[in-house]
Amino acid sequence: MTVESMETSDEGLIVSLKQSGFQEHVEDERYPWIIPLDYAIVINGKNIVTGLHILQTEEENLNIPIEGLEEGKFIFSIGRDWSFFGSVDMKCSTSEMKIQQALNDTDPVNRYLAFRSIVDEVKGTIISNLVDNTGDGADLYSNPSSDLQFKDYLNLVATILNDEKLTPSTKAKLLVLEESCPSRPDLQHYYQEIADCTTILSAAIYRAHGPLLIKLFDQLTLLSVPNRPQKEGLVLRSLKNLILKFLCKSSSSKNGHDVNDCVQRALNQLNTSTYMSEKSSAFVRLLELASIDDSVAENLQGTFNDVKNEWTAHPIGCEAYISAVCQADCKASPSYIKQLTEERFFQWQLAGHARTVARGWSGNRKRALL
Repeated sequence: MTVESMETSDEGLIVSLKQSGFQEHVEDERYPWIIPLDYAIVINGKNIVTGLHILQTEEENLNIPIEGLEEGKFIFSIGRDWSFFGSVDMKCSTSEMKIQQALNDTDPVNRYLAFRSIVDEVKGTIISNLVDNTGDGADLYSNPSSDLQFKDYLNLVATILNDEKLTPSTKAKLLVLEESCPSRPDLQHYYQEIADCTTILSAAIYRAHGPLLIKLFDQLTLLSVPNRPQKEGLVLRSLKNLILKFLCKSSSSKNGHDVNDCVQRALNQLNTSTYMSEKSSAFVRLLELASIDDSVAENLQGTFNDVKNEWTAHPIGCEAYISAVCQADCKASPSYIKQLTEERFFQWQLAGHARTVARGWSGNRKRALL
């Protein structure tokens, strides 16, 4: 379903709607669907008008009576709460409208989609610049002043981190930087540039909001206590692990977080957390940090041996160890995996071992393919 246009008038808001997709169906089913569209007009984070429109034809106008509606002062949110099976294309949405929706939409799904579209625009710009640059593309963004190019995105990151209405897990879902750019299929095969883009943005997030990230990480660490109710723990862990990843990723960039502090934070999480997901995330970060600095690798060798001996003593822990090693994304990844497959505990004939290696390595496209 596409929102073609929106116009304000003295009577209210006129929204032009169009549905598509049915045209490709078999002839007997080639007719418009009946689509329930839950909508709202949002001003300053509050629903001013809500309603349900039933779209029954290919093109329709939705007329919403409301007085005093000023252009640019409201958000039109539609398809809320998964009111229908399909997607919404806000064709008439501008960058400013997307920013306002990402900040203030009262529907979490639409807020998420607006934010991800902004992230994709930023990624698309960075990846294109990296592809077009004949030298080391990352040098384009090694200077902190380059962060001004995506200040709107960085401001949104701060708003999300500070939003007390969002749970930590929701914040993590919004802020995670995946190695993809769905809105730009023309760039999807530039695996190295896409990966460089996530590092660039991680470093930019740290330079803009480093103290806030560290403050939140320390708060989440204090809350990660043993015997905490499972549901509460799950809500906290994803954001804590994401912040640790931001800190460690930025450490390889100019004006990034200190490598030694990253190592200490990851070690503390590995040694003190009672949650396997946190231990595994910390172990992955340590493997990556070890590839940056030889002295770090030497100092961590004892820790790596202890983890290997402890985790591989149990079949479940053994698969967790294999998974963590294969998730490490660094220049040492091939040697890590080669050493792993030569270990006595590793058995290619066990599906849990072989498939875990295949998933981890094939998922690292820039290294597996390039």
